[in-house]
Amino acid sequence: IQNGCENDDPIVDPDVIRGLTDTMGDEFSILVMHYIESLPHFAHDIGQALEQKQWKTMSDLAHTLKSSSASLGAMRLRFIAESIEKYEEKGLSPDEISSCYRNLLKHLPATKNELEKLI
Repeated sequence: IQNGCENDDPIVDPDVIRGLTDTMGDEFSILVMHYIESLPHFAHDIGQALEQKQWKTMSDLAHTLKSSSASLGAMRLRFIAESIEKYEEKGLSPDEISSCYRNLLKHLPATKNELEKLI
């Protein structure tokens, strides 16, 4: 199912994680901790930009979240962030963007929990 901001990507891609742990060793845990700590800030800032209809800011923040999520294998958050980032290209209305944002908030705890298991 890949419509709007819903998809069936894994919460965390084990292949990405394996590659990172092999390459980074102990540094991987530090990277994951920084990412986890950044999630509430990104969520807040994206929500604030959405509320204030600051579309460019919202898109830029979502782009950064998409990139960092992809780098760490947080594939479901990556997909949702990409949907928010590319709202114009995808033809999303403000209500659909709000729905994507709620979906982002819904998936934050599961992503955090899956990544915490790895450190």
